[in-house]
Amino acid sequence: MANPEFILLGDSHATAIGLAAREAGLAFAGGPLASGRDFYVPFCEDAGGKLRFLDGEMEALHAELCAEVAAQTLLHSNLPILCTVGSGFHVAATTALWSDFISPDGQLDAGFIESALFAEICDEMFDPAMQFYRMLREAGCAVQVALPPQRCPETSDAPIMIAFQARAQARLHELGCGIIDTRATTAPDGTQDPAFCKAADPVHGNVAFGAEILRAAGYLA
Repeated sequence: MANPEFILLGDSHATAIGLAAREAGLAFAGGPLASGRDFYVPFCEDAGGKLRFLDGEMEALHAELCAEVAAQTLLHSNLPILCTVGSGFHVAATTALWSDFISPDGQLDAGFIESALFAEICDEMFDPAMQFYRMLREAGCAVQVALPPQRCPETSDAPIMIAFQARAQARLHELGCGIIDTRATTAPDGTQDPAFCKAADPVHGNVAFGAEILRAAGYLA
């Protein structure tokens, strides 16, 4: 789009944001780069002061974005960045990944979520995303990270997802990233209000959810 106001980057959670932005007539550049799980393994590097994505398709999308905003790499753009990279917390909370800490009746070991071991595992899993955000912040980029819909599929553990999200949010805050807290779109019990859920989908938000993110980010009144 001509004269974009911001750059949108991330996983599939960025789709609802992009659709809402288009519906509102906002000019932006970018969109989803990959699926949520792709951001829980090393996916980018500093190549001599330049950001490079390790996956060829992601790097091709990055190159298209940079051409659109006339920047050498994402690190060299002056536009603010609205991001969902690493926000697929349900991926990190996949029950099978934590089976060593869950009893046969489905209960987490007592005190595990509050333990130093849990924090260490969370940090290691989130480190690829943190490397990306650290590069952006060290380059002086203004970054806002949108938290995802508060939806946990049956394949994931809800307490782990919530705790993982809190840990990631705290680390991003320490980096100086803005946090767009989407929990205003939740019901009183903390789960996602159906009005903001994508139909026939256990994880994602809809266009109304995307609009709430844009409003919280300051792009919609």
